[in-house]
Amino acid sequence: PASPPSELRGWPDVELALQYSQAPLHRDDLVIKALVTLAPPADQPPVEKAYVVLCLDESLSMRGDSMELLRTFMKDLVKHGVNGLDLYLRILFFGGNVVDKKMGDDEMVHLNDASRPAFSAIVDDMDARQGRTNISGVLTHAMGVCKKHCEKTETGAMTAMHIVCLTDGVANDGIVNGAELHSKLKEEIGGENIFVH
Repeated sequence: PASPPSELRGWPDVELALQYSQAPLHRDDLVIKALVTLAPPADQPPVEKAYVVLCLDESLSMRGDSMELLRTFMKDLVKHGVNGLDLYLRILFFGGNVVDKKMGDDEMVHLNDASRPAFSAIVDDMDARQGRTNISGVLTHAMGVCKKHCEKTETGAMTAMHIVCLTDGVANDGIVNGAELHSKLKEEIGGENIFVH
């Protein structure tokens, strides 16, 4: 059979079986019945891998609603992941300092049933306890994590990596000028397949 158009790939295959091989001529009142079945597509696209370093603000300004919102988001992410993505994560806390919550020897750990309890424990430990907000410091650290991942992984250089910084405010430590930080990050990324959000 012919392959489905690209816009239909990933949809279920539809199979039709007519109840009658042919309709008698001159019968307008005849209803032709068909048995319709849906089957998972044979060419189901593979789940895409996503490598993400999460930089989570634990400065004092995060007390209250901001920290609760961040904790709720992280609990949901750890519990359910992201539809269609096979997540590999590294979590960094930051305020004035970077607290690296590295698990094991790998730079990023696969989020699955085996690792979920350890990620949940990290999320439970989140708190607004640092006095400053050094965004440049944590982004530089995250960049190092991504580059080490590239060095250790054969396909690392071909895989997009994402650094996601979740904060409620602006930097008051490290590089505080946005244009200067953008220029520094662009230089550090170089030719690597790294995206900062």
